[in-house]
Amino acid sequence: MAAGVLALQVVMAWPQIPPRFPSKISSVTAKLYYSDSGTFSENILDKPDLALWNTIIGEGQSGGPSEATLI
Repeated sequence: MAAGVLALQVVMAWPQIPPRFPSKISSVTAKLYYSDSGTFSENILDKPDLALWNTIIGEGQSGGPSEATLI
């Protein structure tokens, strides 16, 4: 008796749907979050010479104590 093997391949083609909203990053900003006042700084990426040392206690040019940055 001969044994036979049947292989079946199913290929499903997903329709090519153009994206509704083109993916493109147009800008990136970073802002310090001041937890004591609940506010954000200006975009710190616009100021490449900004001195940010000991920012957690408000030193440097941070504008106040900040432990978090919103990107």
